[in-house]
Amino acid sequence: MGAGKTVFIENMQGESLYLIKEGTICISKMMAEGDEETLVVLGPADVFGEMAIFDGAHRSATARVAEDAVLFCLSKSGFEKLSIENPALCLKLAVNINRLFSERIRSSQAVHREILLDALGRRDL
Repeated sequence: MGAGKTVFIENMQGESLYLIKEGTICISKMMAEGDEETLVVLGPADVFGEMAIFDGAHRSATARVAEDAVLFCLSKSGFEKLSIENPALCLKLAVNINRLFSERIRSSQAVHREILLDALGRRDL
């Protein structure tokens, strides 16, 4: 995909996860007043959109190609088919995605703590 292309848009129905083989992807979220804030820039070997294969809910952010990218895609139906045809591989994938969720939650908690400390003048909590 070429730079500037949109992979998916916030609030769009989720249907696939993506693995970056090459390039970079910018994950952003719409904020108040229509401003878009970059949450993270991902590169080779990173995964994004993973919640879609579990819940198929609406996207929580927008993903755009920042630098020409090659992406691998796994759809929700592909994941379900994999769970029947190769349950061991599917379980391994699910465990790795769970590990990714955990890392992202821990990281976001640390970021929120830093924001709070800055707002309070760096007093320890």
